Amino acid sequence: MSASTTSSARRVDKVHVMGFGRRLGAQVIDAIIVIFLTFIIGVLISLLGLTFQMFNQDHGNALQPAILLGAVIASFAYYVGMWATQGQTIGKSTLGMTIVNKRGEKLSWGGAILRYIGYMISSLVFGLGFLWIAFDKQRQGWHDKIAGSYVITSDDDINFGDTVEFVPADAGRGWVWLVIWAVVAILTPVGSVAAWFTLGPIVSRMLMGMLGR
Repeated sequence: MSASTTSSARRVDKVHVMGFGRRLGAQVIDAIIVIFLTFIIGVLISLLGLTFQMFNQDHGNALQPAILLGAVIASFAYYVGMWATQGQTIGKSTLGMTIVNKRGEKLSWGGAILRYIGYMISSLVFGLGFLWIAFDKQRQGWHDKIAGSYVITSDDDINFGDTVEFVPADAGRGWVWLVIWAVVAILTPVGSVAAWFTLGPIVSRMLMGMLGR
């Protein structure tokens, strides 16, 4: 539950907003899930391509754009759907976090879509929008700023009608995460590009081998 202080004029609810480290752990869990979904979609696309004989060993690279599109669809459906319907992804649920707006409600579908757009913007600048969480007083990344969202502990709640003060749960640890994120920001784009260019041909060869082609 959130800590509260009372004065003669108003009641103030102190709600703990989660810091970069715990949210990074949740993101790792979610990334593994999205990668798995992308792999399943890649297999289905490959099977469809084999069924209609749209490619062979000489032009298996035709799979890559379709798999990339499938990855985007899987990511969008997972994050936006979970945010709007559950208020948390599997990763955040596992680590005891919930995403709310300033009124303590789950994000609307529009808010969830805005947050996903913010995710993309944060990713395009080497993850700086995510790193912002470590230093922001309300522990909001750029995507949170865009959508007006806050990540709080699942045990905290917001009482309607009260004034809310968002308090960082990890004060003073920003510089540690700056160093860690700098390494991740360098390695992630390299790994992502490598994954896109290898997943399609690998899935294609695997299925062709299974079908004896």
